[in-house]
Amino acid sequence: MNVSSFSPASTTALVADFPSVPPPDAPPEETLRARARRLHGESPLLDGHNDLPFQLRKLGFSEVDLRQEQTRVHTDITRLRAGGVGGVFWAAYPNSRLSKETALIHTLEAFDIIYQMLDTYPGGSGTGLDGG
Repeated sequence: MNVSSFSPASTTALVADFPSVPPPDAPPEETLRARARRLHGESPLLDGHNDLPFQLRKLGFSEVDLRQEQTRVHTDITRLRAGGVGGVFWAAYPNSRLSKETALIHTLEAFDIIYQMLDTYPGGSGTGLDGG
């Protein structure tokens, strides 16, 4: 099929019909949810961009306990584990409207917060800086 012949309606139809195709490796009685959980357990899930350091910089690191379920930030250890997240790339970036000097300070503060998180919540966390 030519890509130019796809329309939103045909794309929706393709997506809507996809779940009805039985997966070749799934037991016949396996539900889609059970299959998703099984596949998820076989493959690590990586959060490729997490803004938590930026949020903690604004709120104050000591004001948020990531061992408790959080309402002020979107990340906590309970949710990471429940979601099967196997790794996180913590984002350390400044607001693009800041001066170069202030942007550098904000970025270094974000790195400091990342290292504080690793020290405060050591279970299962580490850096990929040394390959370990």
